[in-house]
Amino acid sequence: MAQRRVAAASGRVMEVVRLAHAGLVVTTARARCLIDPVFAEPFEGGVNRFEPPVRIDARAVAAAATLVVLSHEHMDHFCVRSLAQVPRDRPVLYPAGATLIAHALAALGFADARPVVPGQVVRWADLTLVFTPSNVGFPEVGVLAGADGAWFWNCVDTETTEAAYALVAAHAPRLDLMFANFQALAEEELACDGLGAAFPLERYAQRLRAVVEARPAVVVPASCGYAFAHAPWLDTRGFPIAEDEFVRDVGAIAPAVRAVRLPPGARIDVATGAIHDDAHGWVARGAPTTSLAWRPDHGVAPLTDDDPYRRGTAALVAATAALLDGEFLPALAAPALARWRARLAAAGVVWQLDVVFPDGHRRSRWLDLAARAAWLASAPQPPKLVTAIAASTLVGLACGEATPYRALFTRRVVLKLYAPTPWGVERVGTLADEPVARVLFPGANRRFVDAELDRLGLAARPPWRRRALG
Repeated sequence: MAQRRVAAASGRVMEVVRLAHAGLVVTTARARCLIDPVFAEPFEGGVNRFEPPVRIDARAVAAAATLVVLSHEHMDHFCVRSLAQVPRDRPVLYPAGATLIAHALAALGFADARPVVPGQVVRWADLTLVFTPSNVGFPEVGVLAGADGAWFWNCVDTETTEAAYALVAAHAPRLDLMFANFQALAEEELACDGLGAAFPLERYAQRLRAVVEARPAVVVPASCGYAFAHAPWLDTRGFPIAEDEFVRDVGAIAPAVRAVRLPPGARIDVATGAIHDDAHGWVARGAPTTSLAWRPDHGVAPLTDDDPYRRGTAALVAATAALLDGEFLPALAAPALARWRARLAAAGVVWQLDVVFPDGHRRSRWLDLAARAAWLASAPQPPKLVTAIAASTLVGLACGEATPYRALFTRRVVLKLYAPTPWGVERVGTLADEPVARVLFPGANRRFVDAELDRLGLAARPPWRRRALG
């Protein structure tokens, strides 16, 4: 153990560089593992920016990497433009079943793309990687990295469970460093305009329980170094916990664990916990520009369309009409949605869609889901589901310019989904039952990735993009 600590002090065992947000580089004597590279802002389809602001020397970081790991398909972790800067002979490991990642890697020309599953062990030079599970409904992994007896667990965004803690304990008798998923994000509440929403106590309690269960020597709040680029008012509503609060709370419930912040552009020695505020010249960090103090009572800004793709109101009026009249209703009537339609029809749901245009005017339509799939000029009864969405988002989802994540914050949803029964009133469905989400969102991420590849000159212009743009 003493020899390992001496080696660590000289930088020969393992260190972690935090690039920005969730981007990391894990370095050993003979390996450099780049995790979830996002090199430039805004990212996630233009929604997010780094906070604090940073500039990353993408060329230097990409050239230094000997392998790449992608934890999941969310586009603040999986960025096509950033991957395009990585040499194509680098192996890329990603969760099995992440078909969007597999598609992008093949189109980019990576020669060695390897799907991995939770529990799998991969050895690369002197680095051991163990992939930990996540309790979510999509392919996602955490990364346990070890070298010469030192162990680091990057939880990334994973929802940890007993299975993950047991797997870590089986490989790492002593967990030296943990990058924790600390933020109790309020994204669902934002999507439904949860003015004054209650603090997500159970969600945050789970984040703290993960630290207690894992028992690391050092924990760093990580993987949430961003703010909203297009709507700063969301910053005071989407982030219930600040890094300093998490550090203090860990100190109160797990005093044996040293909780520290690691800013972008800094590196930490895994074995000793020593922090150095220089990331090999890869990152230039600016001063923080945003207060992330959580104040959901500050209200919801009016929904507007800032026309980020510069189409103009007239073009958007024509495009939304063509989309809603020509493609949307047949998609809504597809057999795959029959059970969903029947459930909402039985509850007497009328859906109101308000499209907001750059010049400020709105156009409303209604669907009676118990009747024929046809737009109505007025509501036959008070709507139980109301969606307002920016026209540029609606069109952007159809043609690969917007991501579902952008749509989450450029629409407003009001849900009153209930059904009267002989024994009272019961809830019907969830946010996923919104028609825009059911019809447009399932393929929107694939359309966005294809459009990114197209913009990089790596894919043919897809036929659906020509149709949507007219």
